[in-house]
Amino acid sequence: MAKSNNNKILISIALCLFIGLLAFIVFGLIVLDKEKKDKVLLENPNIYNNIFIAGFNVSNMSLEDAKKSVESIDIKEEIKTSYKDKILTYNKKDFGLSLDKKKALDEAYNIAREGNKKDRLKIIKNLEENPKNITLERVVDENVAKQKLENIAKTIRVEPQNAKIEKVGENFTIVDGKDGVEVDIEATYKNLIPALKQKGDTIFQLVLKPIKPKYNKEELAKIKDKLGSFSTSYAKKSERDEARITNLKTASSKINGTILYPGEVFSTNEKFGDMTAKNGYRPAPTIIQGKLVDEYGGGVCQVSSTLYNAILYSELEVVERQNHSLKVGYTDYGFDATLAGDYIDLKFKNSTSTPIYIESYVTDNQVVCNIYGYDERPKNRTIKFENALVDVIEPGPSVIKKTDKLPFGQEQISLTPLKGYKYKVYKLIYEDGKLVEKQFVNNSYYKPRAEEKLVGTKK
Repeated sequence: MAKSNNNKILISIALCLFIGLLAFIVFGLIVLDKEKKDKVLLENPNIYNNIFIAGFNVSNMSLEDAKKSVESIDIKEEIKTSYKDKILTYNKKDFGLSLDKKKALDEAYNIAREGNKKDRLKIIKNLEENPKNITLERVVDENVAKQKLENIAKTIRVEPQNAKIEKVGENFTIVDGKDGVEVDIEATYKNLIPALKQKGDTIFQLVLKPIKPKYNKEELAKIKDKLGSFSTSYAKKSERDEARITNLKTASSKINGTILYPGEVFSTNEKFGDMTAKNGYRPAPTIIQGKLVDEYGGGVCQVSSTLYNAILYSELEVVERQNHSLKVGYTDYGFDATLAGDYIDLKFKNSTSTPIYIESYVTDNQVVCNIYGYDERPKNRTIKFENALVDVIEPGPSVIKKTDKLPFGQEQISLTPLKGYKYKVYKLIYEDGKLVEKQFVNNSYYKPRAEEKLVGTKK
């Protein structure tokens, strides 16, 4: 009986050991399986489960597939502003607004990829109950936004109207200017950026500021004194002179009424404009390489020369001036000013402290230029100008040119010889009628011209 009991005990112990061993094996297998699953999970190359980008499910996607998935996300929102009675509407993308998809994709992929295994597994487990939705950050390209804003500003800008002055008879009439308006770019930009980044259709406020006119009534009212005046004469001897007179009138009208502010430089070429029929000019004689040749604008140098002398008497700063190659009939040596294309010009600066007004017109036999401003020169001070001959240059030997329009051996003078001259011009300054100073003004060189002789070759 005792032996039977012992056998039962041994069987019970063996059974327990077997069950324990089996449980140990099963537990071990479970642990091994879990570790294997955890390893697979931690080494997952794709985005983890329950992760969204702006509502798009990117769970278990590779980074490349997730990128394709969010490509369709676009900005279709409008942004508006108003000016006067107009509503201006734009797409937010026009201002350089974009969605930072790369940052969102990187964030989605990097979830549960940092830290120790335990922390990572905890994050993955938490995603099962708490899905992660990543918002797309709104990014504004500052250069694009400002450029777009500047383009809008150009359409809104209203230029100021300068004060105007006009001489009617002996009196000046002044009309006051008006303020313009422009967009304050920096202030408006500060309103624009938050409106762009806000979701949905939004509105931003334009900040406007006034533009003051450059020329105001108070400044122009200082123009009241005649600073300098000069006139030159012309005659109409033939129908050919009619074209030249037309050019005198056209050129005079181009500079008449010009206002020049302190420090500003006047360019005669710029004011006269292109010497074309469209611009009001006609072909007339002008000096080219020592000869008179018909060219559009012929004769306008009489206007520039008249203006030059008015500038001298106004005592304004001459910036650029060139004499003719030959003496002209309307003014003395050293007192002329020629023009040519865009490379020879008469320029002067308003070297006074107030605006000046140029008056230029043509009478039946004169070209007149007057310069008005505010005369600050002493009342007992007067000026005059004189020229002084420096040198005489004899012409070179005759130039022989053959022509088949004359009988063989016959000679004809086509150009008479002319001597060349060098002159200096001086300004004489008087106080109470007494000469107190003599100032150099310019050097002028009039080239000699050789005789030109034609010799016939016709048989």
